[in-house]
Amino acid sequence: MGNKQKISGKDRRAALREEKKKALASRALVTRAKEKLDPLDELSINLKMNLVNFDAIVTCSHWNSLDPETAEWVLKLEETNVREMYEKCDWGWNGKMKKEEMTDDDARYLIARSSDGKRLGFSHFRFDMDFDDEVLYCYELQIEEHARRKGLGCFMLGVLEALTVHYNMKKTMLTVFKHNHPGKTFFKKNGYKPDETSPEDTEDEIFCYEILSKYNIHFVAPAV
Repeated sequence: MGNKQKISGKDRRAALREEKKKALASRALVTRAKEKLDPLDELSINLKMNLVNFDAIVTCSHWNSLDPETAEWVLKLEETNVREMYEKCDWGWNGKMKKEEMTDDDARYLIARSSDGKRLGFSHFRFDMDFDDEVLYCYELQIEEHARRKGLGCFMLGVLEALTVHYNMKKTMLTVFKHNHPGKTFFKKNGYKPDETSPEDTEDEIFCYEILSKYNIHFVAPAV
């Protein structure tokens, strides 16, 4: 039998210290991103769509910075678009819980409007730690029915990914219902794959959702 190397207590403590340093450095990245009043103001990307008979411009706000009419529209569009999806799985629809999630202090919103001010779609996202990874988590990407199939969803997803790159998040993540076939197709066409944290079905438990992610190929591990 081959000799097995024993890991000394000193080596284990050193490894734990290194892991702690990495975690602190990752959290510092997330904290920096959260502290930005408008995370879009450092981006050099185009935030306007201009197509024949369709245009849109994307802005970013904290939940508390949204005007009352826009805040009400966000909550209404959310329920219109996803309530049935929730009711088709064991989660069920809980409007109070959903509102608490969407009005959290860390909730950021991309809002897409036409040039005449009409609201077209929104994305609820957050900079956060997912296990040991610094991530941009897309909680919602909802488009008004009349504004769909025009590329707006892809455009807004691209803005989220640009934020992921600029603020050096490791990946962009999201949760999608398995029975939301159009949603799964959309995200997978845009390069999203099952994340390593996505739960796997077993004989005892079947999950109604999966977690998808897209890694930031420009990610640089924070210095420790």
